[in-house]
Amino acid sequence: MFGQDWTGKEVTTEHVRGLPHQWQATPGDASYARGVLRKLPEFAKQLPKTRTLPPSLNSLADRTRWVVIVRPHDFTGAQWSAAQAHLRHQQEERAPALQRVSAVQRKIVELCESGKLISAIRPRAGGDMREVPRAWWNTESWHNRFTMCQVNPKEPFGIGVAGDSFCWIFLTRESLDRYLQRMSPPSTVGREKAAISELKTMLEANANLPRDEARKHCQSKFKIGPRGFQRIWPKAREAAGLPPVAAPGRKPRQLSR
Repeated sequence: MFGQDWTGKEVTTEHVRGLPHQWQATPGDASYARGVLRKLPEFAKQLPKTRTLPPSLNSLADRTRWVVIVRPHDFTGAQWSAAQAHLRHQQEERAPALQRVSAVQRKIVELCESGKLISAIRPRAGGDMREVPRAWWNTESWHNRFTMCQVNPKEPFGIGVAGDSFCWIFLTRESLDRYLQRMSPPSTVGREKAAISELKTMLEANANLPRDEARKHCQSKFKIGPRGFQRIWPKAREAAGLPPVAAPGRKPRQLSR
């Protein structure tokens, strides 16, 4: 689905929880914010002080331990805003990878429900494969199946992710190969060939064509991602009779009449 833009790290990219407004925050949010600030050099040496509650004042279930807490109003506005901004930055960085893996998961569910992919289960300890009914995939409660790649045949629509009754989820090799043969690699190759041909023409007209301008053109017209562009740009330059990598330094301005 994503060709060279799929890095393989998508499935291990974790969601980042944000922080609410300071006046809406709980002690748990405050502890989370303090942990974020510890990673920021400009705030790490001026963290809000913690307090230790004795068991008699502990509001948690375990009243036998002393608990270290920090409260939301122990933070300055600048500290809280910095923690929020850092988390938003992380969310924005991870959003593309999380969107890609979510799209793949939804596609797997869609194909299993339609019968284009055949899924099966097997007890974790071993045993016979058992084909999964297509109806098991006709649900909104499928997200937990991708956590541990397991499902409970006794409660296929339950919210659990693993346990004694759970089985591993498989796809039959035949159905997977059949579907992959219809997928995008040929069309990806075709798009890249078309992009190389067009870049060649553009470079012949302007040997100093800025790389960034060429990248944006390929992204807009041919849906070529960053990694794909890294692959085709040297080929296009060579096709136009230029070195694969442009010489360093400022390029001369293109004069127009």
